[in-house]
Amino acid sequence: MRNNDRTTINLNRWVKGIIDSGKVTPTNPLLDTKPALRAVFGVHSAYAFNPALGLVANVEGGYAESASRSNSAGVAISSTAALSTNRDHVIGIPL
Repeated sequence: MRNNDRTTINLNRWVKGIIDSGKVTPTNPLLDTKPALRAVFGVHSAYAFNPALGLVANVEGGYAESASRSNSAGVAISSTAALSTNRDHVIGIPL
């Protein structure tokens, strides 16, 4: 679990503020920094079918607050899988 800050750049609002007031003011910042809670968990695994072929798989999920306060927090899930080969026994070079 992490409680980090997220910094965003709002160039459009900043330029409009300069045009409206004629100067840069503390109430019209270029950068916005907001706290954002993030909790992530995951499962990572690997399986070797034989010495030359294997499978690597990952599943991660978590909860995170949006960088924009107008949006609600959400849940995200991601998964990946990859085949892995070891050609060392065939060509004598580990690739």
